[in-house]
Amino acid sequence: MKLIQYFCLLLLLVIGVGCEENMPLTYEGKDAVYIYSTNHTRTTEQTFFLIPESQERDTIWIQVQLMGKVASKKRPFVLKQINVAEDNAAISGIHYVSFDDSEMSSHLFIEKDCAEVQVPIILLRTPDMELNKYKLVLAIEENEYFAAIDLPYYADYTIMTTAIAVKPSRWDTTWYSLFGEWGSEKMKFIIEATGYTSWDESINDSQYKAYLQTKCKTALYEYNQSHPDEPLTEADGTLVEFP
Repeated sequence: MKLIQYFCLLLLLVIGVGCEENMPLTYEGKDAVYIYSTNHTRTTEQTFFLIPESQERDTIWIQVQLMGKVASKKRPFVLKQINVAEDNAAISGIHYVSFDDSEMSSHLFIEKDCAEVQVPIILLRTPDMELNKYKLVLAIEENEYFAAIDLPYYADYTIMTTAIAVKPSRWDTTWYSLFGEWGSEKMKFIIEATGYTSWDESINDSQYKAYLQTKCKTALYEYNQSHPDEPLTEADGTLVEFP
């Protein structure tokens, strides 16, 4: 009996220690804000290749989260680029709308009684993006209202922007069975034929998948019929084909 009681006591002690280790940390000190992400990555890749050539701007929304207590007044925070000295750094006012621009200033606040805000990062298309990728590393600078966050993982957030074709991360798992091997000309053709651009999302609708595939096959057949001596190919001469 005593042996059983001993083991029960030991079990309670272990559970108690485990609970203490998993309790949320108590926040102390000056409030802070940081760029939050839910997809276990601190980088977003954007390409103007996926949108019409006439569209010169694209917006990436980031979530800025409060660490601390909500306040009864509106509080501004300072968003800045921290990689300006790098060779491939995005240039303020050229590759994205400057954070001190009037278009941005109204977004750089935590409203009263709020703990988060969605902030638009407005990217600008430039001719040199057809050949280059540009990097924008964001951080929130300390000011009179908010401290710099002391958590390295959340200290910065990266946005890559270009107009080069970028293979979607889900191509091999979601799209390969419908469209076959990825290629930049193939992808451009699919977008023009279907208008579909949400390549990093999953589609569970089998009928819609079949529709996209059929639409592309039909469009490719019609294109090649009207260009008998110049069928659609990739830049290296590989024929564009669908399964």
